[in-house]
Amino acid sequence: MHSSCFRQSKNPISWTLNGPIFSASNGNGFDNVSVKDPSIVYYNNKWHLFYTAFGGPDKLQIGYTNALDFSTLNQGKRNMLVFSNVENLANKYAAPQVFYFEPQKKWYLVFQGYWNNVQPLYSTTDNIEDPTSWTQPKPLIPKFEENPWVDFYVICDQEFAYLSYSRDYKTVYAVRTKIENFPSGFDYKNPIMLVEEANIEFGEAAHIYKAKGMDEYHMIYETSDLTNNRMRAYSLYYSKDIAGPWRIKYPDYASKPLLVIDKENGGWPEEVSHGEMIRTNYNQEIEYDPINVKFLMQGIISSERGEDYTPDKYWSLPWKFGILETKIEH
Repeated sequence: MHSSCFRQSKNPISWTLNGPIFSASNGNGFDNVSVKDPSIVYYNNKWHLFYTAFGGPDKLQIGYTNALDFSTLNQGKRNMLVFSNVENLANKYAAPQVFYFEPQKKWYLVFQGYWNNVQPLYSTTDNIEDPTSWTQPKPLIPKFEENPWVDFYVICDQEFAYLSYSRDYKTVYAVRTKIENFPSGFDYKNPIMLVEEANIEFGEAAHIYKAKGMDEYHMIYETSDLTNNRMRAYSLYYSKDIAGPWRIKYPDYASKPLLVIDKENGGWPEEVSHGEMIRTNYNQEIEYDPINVKFLMQGIISSERGEDYTPDKYWSLPWKFGILETKIEH
């Protein structure tokens, strides 16, 4: 039996934050309705933020900005990455992940295109600061089944590159390839099931990290109920190996009851959704600090859903980015 190195406690976690650091733009910008799905790295003395930009119906694109510190991200120049793909007739893209793949000395952006019931894609560049330099997207793997997929995320160990995703909004799967073959060669004929739990009604945004200073990996997984206004929360899983087995450590890792809200923020946020850990590096290892945790997430106040909320209005909610912080002792 695998024993966790976390100290057991009935309620070991509470999160604090200072308020939103990034929100939708004003006017007629490409991201003037909401911003979602942040991915961020610190490189060359700057924070580089990639995100899903929603500007209204059929306007779903990848945005990019950079800044010297978090407090000035919202004032940075915003750029829409101009992508096209002959198969993506809707021309909609979302849920980016950025990392530097050291074996090839290239930056990679992994994201999803809206065809084939969500298609995993990648783009590369030699210069992360030039939003015009990204290559046109290519599929990472063929869509080998009809089940819906969502939220693709890459992590590498010394031998393999893994691509994880949520399948049917229920289970977490991964496919892998030898690291020397990345981004091709994924063994999609033998997908690996990482998480399957009967009590998950709706799940997405499963991200896997190497835990700094610990001989294990951590997965954060966003779940939602389908009966209580789709309130969102995060669980945390752990494993010695990316391929598993994975075990749950904190069923309630980041959620409304665990947020210590500054009243000056007007009660924001009450709900935590698709986010990414602030990493200790920017390479393919996807490492984070599991003790002094900083979690860049999208949040809203529950009342912003409105009384007539339905799931198709999810994109139009006024999501904003903020950084949750906590300390977990071992």
